[in-house]
Amino acid sequence: KHVEYQLFFTASPPSNSVVNDPRYSGLYHLAFIKHSQVYSQVFNASNGINRDVRIGVLDSGVDLFHPDLSTTVLRNSSGEPMAYNPTNNSNIVTDAGFHGTHVAGLALAAGNNAEGVSGVLGKNAKLLAVKVATDSSSNILNPTLSLDANVNGMRWAADQGAEVINVSLGGSADSPTLREAVAYAANKGALVVIAAGNNGRLLDPNFKIYPAVYSKDIEGAVTIGSVDSTSSQISSFSNYSSTYVDLLAPGSDGTRGILSTIPTNLSSSVRYASAVNVQNSSGGTTTSPIHGTSMASPVASGAAAMMINLIKSRGLTPTPRQVERVFLLGARRNSGYNSYSSNGQVLDLVNMITRVDRETGIDTSSSTPRTALKGEVIRSKQPQSAERL
Repeated sequence: KHVEYQLFFTASPPSNSVVNDPRYSGLYHLAFIKHSQVYSQVFNASNGINRDVRIGVLDSGVDLFHPDLSTTVLRNSSGEPMAYNPTNNSNIVTDAGFHGTHVAGLALAAGNNAEGVSGVLGKNAKLLAVKVATDSSSNILNPTLSLDANVNGMRWAADQGAEVINVSLGGSADSPTLREAVAYAANKGALVVIAAGNNGRLLDPNFKIYPAVYSKDIEGAVTIGSVDSTSSQISSFSNYSSTYVDLLAPGSDGTRGILSTIPTNLSSSVRYASAVNVQNSSGGTTTSPIHGTSMASPVASGAAAMMINLIKSRGLTPTPRQVERVFLLGARRNSGYNSYSSNGQVLDLVNMITRVDRETGIDTSSSTPRTALKGEVIRSKQPQSAERL
């Protein structure tokens, strides 16, 4: 069954780089969220990340052989990729376009590997790729998406232990089964991160995009709007709302697109791109930047995965409500964004890590061992109404 869901794509660099990826200086979205200021800190040996986190990507497919993604792919004991294509019940998830590969790279492309780019979480991240698109050589920008595949794929990712699931897609059709799938994934322990959509409109009772608006009522789901990493203004295409949008993250970059991985089968030499060539009405091609809430969402997903991984590396297993709470309390609040997201919240990794340290009673910049948890700590066996981590 196919409905009118579509991928959310709309056609100063970091200093003192902490990673050796040659294109890191062009990742302006990472500079915006202060990536270089926390990267080494969150992986310190005393109390930093020491485990892997599983990130599900529901999208057009992912190039599992891309040099910046192949090492992140979660594999079973036989070495086969843990990936799923609900449309044909296989683990073949070849990208139907480029969107899913680009999205995956933003969240978790391998960092500090002297190759290409880095995702927000460039270490200790494992990819669960879910292809919800059908192949269509005539339209690689917007391949047909299956509602049933979205539902089944989200449930599959949750059942495989995904701790974050990125959903950079949506549409105008409400679906009780899709809503139930989001709730199912959240209840299984995944933070479901959903793109707000690219209509440039206010989300309200008269205009809704699904599954973006579901997060308002589902604990463990958040909706992401886009801010421009160059101007710091709301991206012109981004949907916005102080009610339905939880957080803003960089999804555009002035006239440049957002740089990330693209499938290697599209070109023998180009593995990374911030723009694509689109055929225009006159038969020629127009270069279009790759930007959208589709890009903002995986930036937020990578940050959420970093936060969850750090918390769990310290011996805690937070409930979905606690994950959402700490993630949003770790945002920076800017009154200039009050009309665009709840409390004007925008992604800031320094704020986020500071919040995790406060909740767990451990300073990431110190040598305090991760076993020295203190303060009012509440573990996963506690009810979801508990306010403290």
